[in-house]
Amino acid sequence: MVDESWEEEDTDSKEFVDEVSESAEYSPKSDFSKAQIVYTQIEKCCLLRSEEMKAGYSTHIVDKMGNVKLVYIPDARKKFIGAVNALMNLLMPEVKRDKFCKESVDELRILETELKKKYAYKEKKVIIKDTKQQLVYTGREYIPEVGEILTVGMKPIKKGVMGENKVEGFWDSKVNAYYNELLEAYDIIFSELNCLIDKLNYFKQKMGF
Repeated sequence: MVDESWEEEDTDSKEFVDEVSESAEYSPKSDFSKAQIVYTQIEKCCLLRSEEMKAGYSTHIVDKMGNVKLVYIPDARKKFIGAVNALMNLLMPEVKRDKFCKESVDELRILETELKKKYAYKEKKVIIKDTKQQLVYTGREYIPEVGEILTVGMKPIKKGVMGENKVEGFWDSKVNAYYNELLEAYDIIFSELNCLIDKLNYFKQKMGF
């Protein structure tokens, strides 16, 4: 038998605890605390930004067996940018309700597109057409890793045969310029997100913010 006792509840006097409050504590009866998650993410952003903003790089190490391995050291700029992106996504409902902050985020997205277009590497490869080797664009454009081996042209590999001329780190100066400019933009956004949090009185006093 279906229990229909719920129909007798006085819904007019019942408080709906699942409504989202402006203080970002979604429900007074919920164990979920968005404010605590945001607080933790801000701490992470601050710790990452306190480090020296070194570019990533590749290095070779020799293991105990004598094998040479390529190891990539993470880019500190990318780690900070990623952390701020995560914070921005967490605060997106609040960002969208604040005209100034929303405009800043929209401008950041436009800048990201412009910088990628400015510094992207246009991938190339060698194909055979009419029995001749030709260097053509694949159509893929992206920001390489620092130290990445890229095709920059053609070179003879044996008599009458041309192949790809690959150079390690060929695009490094452009990659570093890209992340340096992006870092400046994300510094500004991080500051504005903190101003937004302060304006909304986001954290309770007991959290010490």
